[in-house]
Amino acid sequence: HRTPMSGSSCSLSGCIVPQDVEDQCRGSLITVINEEMLEEYPGDSIPAKLNTVIERENVVIIGWSHCPYCLDVRETLANELGIRVHVIETDQHAASSEIQEAVHLKTNSKRMPHCFIKGQTIGGCDDVRTLQASGQLETMLSGMMRKQQVPEMNKLDDTSVKLPPIERGNAVMPLFWFPPTVNHVVVRLSGRISCILAITSVVFVYAFPALQWGQWIAAFLLGDFFLRVLSGASLSLIAQLAVLLTATKPPDLRPGPPKQFASACGLLFSLLATILYFTSMKIA
Repeated sequence: HRTPMSGSSCSLSGCIVPQDVEDQCRGSLITVINEEMLEEYPGDSIPAKLNTVIERENVVIIGWSHCPYCLDVRETLANELGIRVHVIETDQHAASSEIQEAVHLKTNSKRMPHCFIKGQTIGGCDDVRTLQASGQLETMLSGMMRKQQVPEMNKLDDTSVKLPPIERGNAVMPLFWFPPTVNHVVVRLSGRISCILAITSVVFVYAFPALQWGQWIAAFLLGDFFLRVLSGASLSLIAQLAVLLTATKPPDLRPGPPKQFASACGLLFSLLATILYFTSMKIA
């Protein structure tokens, strides 16, 4: 965790927060449960110890140490809402596969992260954000939020929860960066939209050659696949449309590299089609 500078303070609703309160907000809200700490929880097996953690601690996040979605949930709960969270980074445990299998049996889902509040699973990153936007998350976290830990503050405005990021250094993504995990629901819909556009391109090229729309649709697909190979869904218009259309559906996280390879195949095919289309135009 970051260590706050001595003598620093932040202003919440016109009040100056005491240094010890600020230190608590910044430095001790996230507890990463390592192998030694997990062994201290009651239970004769990893699944039993895991159940004890989930039942004993108010908020538990189970994920991977360098997954952007897992780190985003931490920041939402600890940094934005001031909630004390306990984190189990499965990839940092020798019994990683056993922990993941136990979580799968408990939640009937293999996606990461898993967030538990008072022993109940509430889903992953998108689920936490959805609950936050609807106001349900604050209700579920009643009694645990930082605004109740500082009674002298009658009002907590939006600026009060915007402290520097906690435990998120690895989640700051550069412009051209393909994520290690992707939402398969978005990827699948992006593929369907791309397939429809490709078929439309062929139809226009052969049925309405004078319009030249088919060639430009192929060129558009070429550019979109190029952006998908570089940065996943962040810059792709087709992927962003898919994100909007699937916003209400639960995410299905899958490894990113196979999806990047599929995008590279789409890039190659759209490049060949674009070259052939525009070459045939010049010949004609």
